[in-house]
Amino acid sequence: LPLPATTTTTASCDHLRHQDATFSWKSLQLLNDTAPSPAQHCPQQDVTFTFPETLLESKDKHQATITVLRLLEHLYHTFSSPNIPAHWNDHARQRLLNQIHHYIHHLELCLADHRMRTQTRGPRNSHLAISKHFHSIHNFLQHNAYSACAWDH
Repeated sequence: LPLPATTTTTASCDHLRHQDATFSWKSLQLLNDTAPSPAQHCPQQDVTFTFPETLLESKDKHQATITVLRLLEHLYHTFSSPNIPAHWNDHARQRLLNQIHHYIHHLELCLADHRMRTQTRGPRNSHLAISKHFHSIHNFLQHNAYSACAWDH
């Protein structure tokens, strides 16, 4: 007999807690495999992308889940760009995108189970802060013609 939907999605949420410990490490390894440093020397860029620290201060578990979901959606969009440097390993990038997509899917199930996605979208300020952060990264890449050095930075 199939499990009721709530039991299935609750199990998904429990499974995420176990994945959290390895997701970041595996993702960083895949990113390292995907994006080796460019062969040429990159000039020093005087640009920093300061992460909105207020996003890290949330003590609300559901809000934190929504924040992680938004961040992963933006990362997925960024690494899905057709302007990825030619020297990047496409196989490793596809594995990274698959891992991010898989995690996004499980977060969406988890939020849907708690009816969080439709009832509580989280503070508008946090969504705006994430969007502004990634917008500045996309602007930087575009301004630098999506060069390998810009991606490396």
